[in-house]
Amino acid sequence: SSDLDLGSGNNPNPVAQLVKLDIFALPHVDVVGMAENLPFRDGVFRTIMSGAVFEHVQDPFLSIAEVRRTLADEGDIYIETAFLQPVHAFPSHYFNMTRMGLEYVCRDFKKFQSGAQSHQNPAFALSWYLDVFASKLPFVAKHEFLRMTVAEILDECQVNPTNTPLLRHLTQQDREQLACGVYFYGRKTNNNAVAAAPL
Repeated sequence: SSDLDLGSGNNPNPVAQLVKLDIFALPHVDVVGMAENLPFRDGVFRTIMSGAVFEHVQDPFLSIAEVRRTLADEGDIYIETAFLQPVHAFPSHYFNMTRMGLEYVCRDFKKFQSGAQSHQNPAFALSWYLDVFASKLPFVAKHEFLRMTVAEILDECQVNPTNTPLLRHLTQQDREQLACGVYFYGRKTNNNAVAAAPL
């Protein structure tokens, strides 16, 4: 049996008995496929690992069901995914998860450990967010922002959070990439009605 790197990217490191799967046909990818429909037999892998992939899948519950289907009995999984990260689309970005969210997605597996690894620490989240925020600003505004103290940034954001001058250079797409939340407003119509289960 072998192991699966689910969403391997273009990782050139050769590892014996490791199958590298990605949605892109990159030079170091063995199999092109989607997490929601893994092109493998049942129970073929002894370990499945996935790093920075589950935020990009359209259906994490179907994806984890496919992981379970293709994992051998007593096989192990290791999954890392995004929590406090700006939108980063490869090619799309759907879900960030809390530890509790990832544990719920993986609820059909026996848990050994969960949490945040050292490379997932708050300093990385903070620096990533600030770096992306600064990169959205024009040259002069970016340097003004980088000269502000943390206290000045907090004060400006807390005094007028919906209209702080820090936001005036951001496009709507920039604001959504860095937003603390999103919304959806819709309506059920006959065109998108889904048959309800009998009560």
